[in-house]
Amino acid sequence: MVVAGGAFAAQTSTATPAAPISKGSVPALVSLAKDLGPVAPDADMRVTVWLKPRNEAAFDQAVDQIYKPGSATYHKWMTDADLAQYAVSRADMQTVKSELEVHGLTVTGDPSGLALSAHGLVGNIESAFHTQIRNYSFKGRTFQSNAKRQRWPATPQRWWQT
Repeated sequence: MVVAGGAFAAQTSTATPAAPISKGSVPALVSLAKDLGPVAPDADMRVTVWLKPRNEAAFDQAVDQIYKPGSATYHKWMTDADLAQYAVSRADMQTVKSELEVHGLTVTGDPSGLALSAHGLVGNIESAFHTQIRNYSFKGRTFQSNAKRQRWPATPQRWWQT
């Protein structure tokens, strides 16, 4: 499930075919797939919530340089310490974590400070992100995805992107 693109995305850990992501929306693959109906609300699901980096322009530039031949950082992958300079503050991460926990999700962090992993019941995830999660089939493979654009409470929006 992709709940948002860019720096705030929630993706299920179910095996899904690679699909282009519509930033802040429903994955493009959903429009090509056959809708098999809703996922049971009591099914367990894992999501990853990607947080908006501090100084996003500098972060984007640093990532671009990793892939630019001739750059001083070409193919020099970022370490956790490198990523930490773009991470949200612990207080901000705690705010997002608390919002997920209010919806009954179990949350863990990421050493980079750019993501949170959460798991819980599909019904709780749907409630947290104000979306619907459905089963789909495409080219013989089944997957689960949000069926409509997610929404998130206004307060922590400065920490994530749609």
